[in-house]
Amino acid sequence: MGNQEQHVQRIDDYLKEQADKADTGLTRNIKLKVGYKRLEVYRFPTNLLRYRLENTRFEVEKYAYEKKHKEIDQDTDEGKNAVIGLLLYEPETTSLTTDAKKLITDIEQHGQLEPGVITWDGFVLNGNRRLASLDYLYKKNKNIQYQYFTAVRLPPTADKEDFFLVEADLQWAEDLKLDYDALAKYKMLEHAIDFNKSVEFIAKLTRKPVKLIKAEIEELKFIKDYLKTTDDPKDFSKLDRQTEIVTEAAIMTTYFSRNKVSHKIVSSYKERIFTFININIKMPSTITYQDIRAINKAFRRNDTDALQIYQKIKISDSQETVKHLLEEASTVLAEHKKEQKPDKMAHQISKIAGRLYRESKKRKLSKSTLKLVKETLLLLQKIAKQN
Repeated sequence: MGNQEQHVQRIDDYLKEQADKADTGLTRNIKLKVGYKRLEVYRFPTNLLRYRLENTRFEVEKYAYEKKHKEIDQDTDEGKNAVIGLLLYEPETTSLTTDAKKLITDIEQHGQLEPGVITWDGFVLNGNRRLASLDYLYKKNKNIQYQYFTAVRLPPTADKEDFFLVEADLQWAEDLKLDYDALAKYKMLEHAIDFNKSVEFIAKLTRKPVKLIKAEIEELKFIKDYLKTTDDPKDFSKLDRQTEIVTEAAIMTTYFSRNKVSHKIVSSYKERIFTFININIKMPSTITYQDIRAINKAFRRNDTDALQIYQKIKISDSQETVKHLLEEASTVLAEHKKEQKPDKMAHQISKIAGRLYRESKKRKLSKSTLKLVKETLLLLQKIAKQN
């Protein structure tokens, strides 16, 4: 009998032999390919369950960890501790994250309020952080209540697409108490596209506007284009803390696409942003999303001075130099903003002229006075266009 069959058998035996202990009397609506199904909620001993390392919320962190260390085997103490560390602790530390502290305190005070979801063979599809918190609390005070995890058990026919739908429905929606990690959100979006889900379907599933899903797809495209320039196109963790920059950059690439901007300009733009991301990875927070907005303005205006300054950033390797160049570019953009273009001035005067002329007519001025108003305003417009 293989491991999977053994896991299934142990859970089946428990539900049959310990039915009174397992029964909660609760049910939960779960989204599957066939639609929502109301399934029973059981109380499972934590030693019957396994963390699902393929979960999207966990996928980016797991990939980065295994790349740096070794493949996680959760059937060993070392592997299980590694999983709990990734779920609850700040990277490479023994300090709990703020979210983990809140979750642990909540479970300690009120118990596990929200049931999780497990696969037929006992892998936790929804609720890995809750399970890790129970493990943490049991180690802390040995209270037997922390050795049980309440969850729905999916039917044996549930497949990878069903797993995706469960995750997306319960973890990806905007109204969750715990914010969905930005990089995990992009991975979930990538899986949705792999399953050929339409923008409209994703929007409905995540309770988000279609417009926002389209924007996030552009961000995902930008991320994948950047990762192609790195040594590992699968390692999303490279973009940790860079997602605000990605958002601003994706806004610009959408603008390019909508306005049919040449491929050469788009490539030039992406090359610069990729450089800025690389600078930020080496020197965190050197370049902010406000800087990217300034760069976007420069591209929209075809501002040669500012673009030349941003080009210099590419060849600089000093954080101080980069900051100085960014400040210089901001100054250039600010100076340009102060300038009033002649046609813009003319347009403003034209609006004022129309308003003044209408007001003059209301006051029933003489025809000769109205003629004088018209001539004066036309002259002002002419002056504005010449300056």
